[in-house]
Parts: sequence; structure tokens; C-alpha cells
Amino acid sequence: LDGDAELKESLSAPVQENLHALYEASQRLRAQRKTRGALDFDLPETVIALDDKGEPMAIHPLDRLNAHKLIEDLMVAANEAVAERFVDKKQPCVYRIHEPPNDEKLERFAKLAKMILGRRVTELEPGKNGHVSPKNLMKVMDELKDHPAKRALDSLLLRSMMQAKYSVENLGHYGLGSEAYLHFTSPIRRYPDLIVHRLLKERVSGKVRKKDVDEDNLMQELDAIAVQSSECERTATDIERAVAALHSAWFMKDKVGEVYEGVVQGVAEFGLFVVLTAVNVEGMIRVADIKGDYWAFDEVRLRLVGERSGRQFSIGDVLQVKVAGVDVAKRQIGLVIDEEISVAQEKRAEQRGRKETQRGQRADAREVRRGKRGDGPVVRGDKTASGNRAPTQRPVPATKKKARGDRGDQQPSGRRPSARPEPPAPKDRPKISGPEELRRIFDEKSKKGGGGGKGAPPKKRR
Repeated sequence: LDGDAELKESLSAPVQENLHALYEASQRLRAQRKTRGALDFDLPETVIALDDKGEPMAIHPLDRLNAHKLIEDLMVAANEAVAERFVDKKQPCVYRIHEPPNDEKLERFAKLAKMILGRRVTELEPGKNGHVSPKNLMKVMDELKDHPAKRALDSLLLRSMMQAKYSVENLGHYGLGSEAYLHFTSPIRRYPDLIVHRLLKERVSGKVRKKDVDEDNLMQELDAIAVQSSECERTATDIERAVAALHSAWFMKDKVGEVYEGVVQGVAEFGLFVVLTAVNVEGMIRVADIKGDYWAFDEVRLRLVGERSGRQFSIGDVLQVKVAGVDVAKRQIGLVIDEEISVAQEKRAEQRGRKETQRGQRADAREVRRGKRGDGPVVRGDKTASGNRAPTQRPVPATKKKARGDRGDQQPSGRRPSARPEPPAPKDRPKISGPEELRRIFDEKSKKGGGGGKGAPPKKRR
């Protein structure tokens, strides 16, 4: 099925004929599922190769061959057929359910897709049932299939999905677009599959166990099994991820200082998650290790933005990163951005910085024309009243003030003020605008004091 000529010669003609018939059937089943809106996340899986001592020596991507797809399609068809049988007979069973995605997380993905596609993504707006249909989701993903951030977008969409679980109540399977689904094909490795086999055997043979005759008791027993199986599945998944992260850190422990090309897989307020494409491991760049600017987290577009430079880090960006440190016990790989970053990223940052400068210069020119600069020196290289060119100054953004601890006109704690503020004038002190006003005030005071008193003006000295 995947073009292996040597394997093809080793198989007899009847076996080849049957395999091709099954493959054709699987393709039709897959097309049928796609028509009804089944989601197909083509996320790469990795395989960790260990040496004789049990230490990782390589991490390879797992190729998804046509043979894998054939088995998957036929297994899904078998699971759906058994589930429909229990639904039609209205008999108790343990179903595999997948509820619609979280609206808040899906909205975040929709905003990111809108930014990338440059249009309103109406496909991701809730339908009459209050949820986005899986068919519309796949339309958007097909449109993004050639985007460099396709893998990161698939991962983001997958994280917005609800976790599948076992239940005695048939709520359908959102990801497969199936009205009824269960696990039937793997009784040797999954307990829910074994339970379904037992129930199906009893119903088909007519030999129902005495304790299963009472459906209320049976439903309670199956509900407890479904809850326990879901909890055990989550525990096994967490352990699997922890083991993979441990082997990844173990594999990278002797590669500190090496430089790799990485793709930004996720963006958070505290840093960037980067996948090293050459070795198939994920590390993190902390915000504190990104030098040269103050970085603000854009939660809508999932990016970090430099407040002074305008430089951005978004999902799908390609960076040159260096392995800064590895903590095997904590299963963490620390990365830093190498001095030689990707050319595309540098050009985008330079263009954004140039646009910001041009906008600032136009704003300064408008303020000068309107007379809003006051009596102080004009910034950005304009001449002062004395004719000398003033030094270029840049106003501090409000966000930067906040990052430095400033609050409006209050002086930050721990800093000496640059100039001592003038004390407020007493309330009874008269306002004096010139010599004539001063003479008038003294005259009034001298009249009140009977002349020659304290209010009299001082005598002129030669």
C-alpha cells in the first residue's frame, strides 16, 4: 500500500487482492467521515529509540502510512457498528463520548485564524445548537493546511477540544462526527472494550448473567466502570507524557550550548514553547531570557510584542535557538534565542520599527504645528529657542511605565526625584504680575496701616 516492492513480492496474489479491496473500502469510509465533519488532526508522533543500557539515543517521528490509516478506518467502522447495535436495542453499554469544544478556547483559535486568513471566519461562529460544527472546523483547517504554522495551529485546536471519556449515556462523538461510538476492537489492552465484548456476547447468545438482568443495577455498575476507566486513562496519559519528557531531557543533557532551528509551538505570558525540528524535542524560552526590550503578551493573537522595537514572536515563527540548560529531574529543557535569528523575523522587526518611527515623526510634526509642545525643547532633533539642536528624546510608553513601577505622577519607590518640586504658594500671598502691581499693593497696605508702617515701601538706596 505504501510502495514497498520487496514486501509486495513476498505476499501472495489473493492476499494482495484482499488488501487492496480493504484499502479501497477504508478510503470510502474516510471520505464518508470527512463529509459528515470528522476532525483529522495530522499531528506527528515520536518514537524514542533506546540503546542496550536503556538510554535514549534518538527520537524519530512516527510516519503515518496508508497501512495505519487502513487499520484505523476499519476499527472506527467496527466501533460505530457495535455502538449503533446497542442504541437500536436500547441496551445498557459503556460508550466513548466526546463533547463539543470549550467555547472560550475555541474563540481564541478563531481570532488567531482570522488574523492569519485576513477575513472574518464565519465558519467558527456557533450554529443553532450553540456549538461550532466539526465540518466547519475542518473547512478552516483545510484552508490553513499550507501555512507554516499548521502543526502549531493543529496543536492549538486540539487543546481547545474537550477530552474524550467513557460514559453510560450516549452523547455522541464530536471529533468523529458520530452519533454513537464506543471502544470494541481492543479488548486485550482496554478494559471498556472487554466490558463491551461481555455485554455483546450476553445479548447475542441470550445467556444474560443473573446480576445483569436488573438493568438499574447494571447501569450503576457500568457507570462506576466508566468513571474509573476515564480516570485511569488520564493517569496513563500523564505518565506517558512524563516519560517522554524525561527521555527528551535525558537525550539533550549533553547538548548544552548547541544551536538548533526551532518552531514556536506555543506562546504564554511567561515564555515561548519551541520545538527543535532536528531532534523532535520541545523546550522553553523564558521571557526573562529574551533581552533588549520589554515584552507584552498579546492574549488575542497569542504573541509577545516588544514595546520599544515592535519585534514580535508568534506561533509558527522559525528561530535559531541555543540549548541553555537541561534539568533531567524536572524534565525541563531551557532555550535562549541565538544572536543570529531567522532572516525573515529580523526583516519583519526592522520594518515594524521603521513604521513606528515614521508614525512618531508625523505625530511630532503635527504637535509642533498645533503648538502643543509648550516652552520646553522640542524633541526628535528639532531646534530650541537658542538655535541649538536639542537631543533626541523618546516618550516613555504607558505600558513601559507600568512595567517599571510608575503610577501616574507618583514617584517610584526607591528612586531620588530628578528635580525638587516647588512648594505650594501660601493662600494669602497675593499674585504679582509686575512693578506697577507691586507699587499698588504697597500703597494699599500703607493706607491700612496709617502710612509709614510695615506696609510702606522701602526707601530707595543710592
